[in-house]
Amino acid sequence: MKYLYLRMKFVIILLCLFSYVVKTFSQINVENVLIMGRRAIGVDDYVTAIYHFNQVINARPHDYRGYYYRAYAKFSLEDYQGAETDCNNAIQNNPYITELYQLRGLCRIHLDNYQGAIEDYTSVIKDFPNDQGSYYNRALCKLEMKQFDAAENDMDLILEKWKSFHKAYLIKAQIKFEKKDTISGLKLIDTLLILDPKEHKAWAFKGRYALSQNNYLLADSCLSTAISHNANDSELYLSRAQAKHGLNQFGNALDDYNKAIELVPQSFVAHYNRGLLRALVGDDNRAIEDFNFVIGVDPDNTLAIYNRALLREKTGDYKGAENDYSTLLSSYPDFLYGYMARGKCRRKIGDIKGALEDETKVAKTQLDLSYNPQKRKPIKKIRRSDDLLLEHYQHLVENEEDSSRKYINELFGKVQN
Repeated sequence: MKYLYLRMKFVIILLCLFSYVVKTFSQINVENVLIMGRRAIGVDDYVTAIYHFNQVINARPHDYRGYYYRAYAKFSLEDYQGAETDCNNAIQNNPYITELYQLRGLCRIHLDNYQGAIEDYTSVIKDFPNDQGSYYNRALCKLEMKQFDAAENDMDLILEKWKSFHKAYLIKAQIKFEKKDTISGLKLIDTLLILDPKEHKAWAFKGRYALSQNNYLLADSCLSTAISHNANDSELYLSRAQAKHGLNQFGNALDDYNKAIELVPQSFVAHYNRGLLRALVGDDNRAIEDFNFVIGVDPDNTLAIYNRALLREKTGDYKGAENDYSTLLSSYPDFLYGYMARGKCRRKIGDIKGALEDETKVAKTQLDLSYNPQKRKPIKKIRRSDDLLLEHYQHLVENEEDSSRKYINELFGKVQN
C-alpha cells in the first residue's frame, strides 16, 4: 500500500514537471513565432506573416501583439476592413498602446470613416501632444468632412509648433480655396514658395488655378516649373497639356499627353483629351484608338461614343459609325442629328430601309442645326467628367481631385517599424 502511494506521488510529480515544461515551451514557441512573423513583415512577405500571427492569436487570444502585427500585415495588403477589425481586437486586449490608434486611424481613412479616424488621432494627441503626424492626418480628415475651420485650426497648431513644416501651408491654402477665400489661399502658396522654391506641389497649385482662370501662359509657366522639380508626376503633364492646348501649341500638348500616358497607361482623362486633340489635328485613326480605350473603360460614356461615331464616319467605317449612332440614340432618342448621321451611314452600307426610317424621323421634326458638327474647332473649354451634354463633346475633360483625397498618399505613418 505504501509502495502504491509513493508510486502515485511520483507520477503526480512527473505530470507537474511535464506540464511546466510544456507551458514553458509553449511560451518560448509563441515568442519565436512572433519574431518569425515580424521578420516576414520586414521582407514584405505579408501572407507568411499573417500565417504566423494566426498561430500566435490561436495560442494567446488575449495578447494584443498578434492582432496588432496581423493588422499591419493586412493593411499592407490593402485589406483595410480586416486590419481595422484586428486593431479593434488589439485595443480591446490592451487599450493603452498608442500605435494601435495610429494604425486604426489610417485604416479608417482608407475606409472613408473620417470621423472614426479623427477620434483615433485625438486619442493619440492626448497622450502625445507633439505627434505632428496625428495633427496632420486629423486635419486631412476634417478637410474631407468639410470641417474647414476645425481643419484650419489643426494646421495653425502645426505651424505654431513646427514652423518649418512647409506642407501645412499647402493644406491651409486648400482650405482657404474651399472657403472661397482665393486671395488668402494664393498668398499662402506664395509664402510657401518663398520658404521652399522647389516645392513642386505649390507650383502645381498655382498652375492649376491659373488654368481654371484661362490664364494659359501663367499655367504653362508654373506647371513647367513644377515638372522641373518632379518629372514623374503624370498629373502635372496632364494639366500642362491643357494649358498648351489653350495656347494652340497642339504638338507640345500631344507630347505632354503621351508622357502622362507613359507614366500612367490607364489614365482615362489623358486618353480622352488626347483623342480630342488628335481628332482636331486630323490624326483620325489614332484618335479612334484613344476613344476605343475610353469606351473600354467606361462603356456608357456617350460623349466618347459620339466622338468615335464622327471619326468612324469620317474615316469610312460606316458600319462602326452606324453602331455608335444607334447606341447614342438609345440614350438620346431626341438627338435629331444622330438620326440624320445614322441615315447617311445606313445608305453607305446599303440599308435603304433603315436610312428611310431615319430620314423620315428627321423630316417630321425641325432639325436643330446647332448639333451639326461640320468642322472641329480648337475649343479650349474644360468640362467635368460627369457632364455628358452632347454639345460639350469637344470639351476637354477636367482632371478632378477632391480636397483632401489628393493628399491621402502623403499620410504620416503609412510605414511603421
